[in-house]
Amino acid sequence: MKNLGIKSLNIISDQDATIDSNEFGTFKILFNKEEKEENQSLETASAAPGSSSISSLTARTAHLSIRPILSTPAIEMAKNLHELLLHINNLPTIPPTMNPLNIDVKLYIQKLLEKLSTLTKDEFEAEIDQTNEDFLIIYNLKNKQDQGKEEEEQENQWKEEEEQKEKKEVIDFQSELNFPEIISEIDLLKLDDDFDIIKENTIKTLVTHLIKVYDRLLEEHIETEIRRRRMFRGYVNFLMIYRKIEIYCNLYKVRARGETIKNQTNKKIIEYNSGTLNTKDISNIIKTGKRIESLISLSNREWGIIDAFPNLEINFFKSTISTAAYEVWLKLVETRHMITEEEGQAIHNRKKIEEHQERKTNFLRIYKLVEMGDRDADSPRYFPDSDDDSFTL
Repeated sequence: MKNLGIKSLNIISDQDATIDSNEFGTFKILFNKEEKEENQSLETASAAPGSSSISSLTARTAHLSIRPILSTPAIEMAKNLHELLLHINNLPTIPPTMNPLNIDVKLYIQKLLEKLSTLTKDEFEAEIDQTNEDFLIIYNLKNKQDQGKEEEEQENQWKEEEEQKEKKEVIDFQSELNFPEIISEIDLLKLDDDFDIIKENTIKTLVTHLIKVYDRLLEEHIETEIRRRRMFRGYVNFLMIYRKIEIYCNLYKVRARGETIKNQTNKKIIEYNSGTLNTKDISNIIKTGKRIESLISLSNREWGIIDAFPNLEINFFKSTISTAAYEVWLKLVETRHMITEEEGQAIHNRKKIEEHQERKTNFLRIYKLVEMGDRDADSPRYFPDSDDDSFTL
């Protein structure tokens, strides 16, 4: 099988199987029952004298239905995330990022996983502090060790950057190459007595400028990485606030019928956001937020699973990959085992029912607390009936 480029073959049933290959990634093979019987007839015919077994094999292969499940990069990322999960407790509280001037992302992930599997959290942090050729410390952006001030500093810096963008100032990208204190090459060659001294001082000054540019390159990369991490948290924060609005939209003293929770919530958001968001925007952000939330739930909501790999991009969670395929990917992250698309769909359906029930239970709990607080008062009935259609997903 290795000679054919096949890394693994998973026969799920007599109806389907999955193949992981070097050239095509992971794909599913579906066996149709009618075609299977037809193939059996072909095999019988091929057993007659003078018949060709090769033609029978070709006929059987022609009836195979191939359907991709996940792309090769997605599978590779899932397997790396699984390895990360196994040792996530050894990851620094603020995970480092890669030094793009010294290492590529594939080798960085390999080294990171090796460190996590061999070092404790304290050992890893100490090693990064001593030698950070490949690893960049995020909270060292401004060369300050006070992690307590890190978030505030990063937020202020982000606001300053946004303000600068709004001003639309013209940026002089060549300003770093203007050295008024540097003697020109021609003037240097005209010197006789102090030539060697001035030459060395000039080179030393140029090296100082060189290091400033190098440091700025690293700072730019760290700032980009911080924005990447902040983006993921932003989608989850949107989801959490959205759920809060859901609750307030459905707090009734007199129960209302005929609208779903989703419709009511979206209508209120659109009504009060002055045209910034529409229904499609809200739906896409909520979908992305839920997918991110489901990933961090595998690590007990530790954001290290997002922060550790700089090539884990938000676009994967925003993509049009089906809900079933995403559950297949998520299960691969969790167990390193590839399930079928049908199993992924079943998991998605179960999660949807659980989410529906959890939301309903939360509403009933709120109404019950109000009723208990007003036990002696002639208060109206706060909590809805169990068959209230306002809980429709």
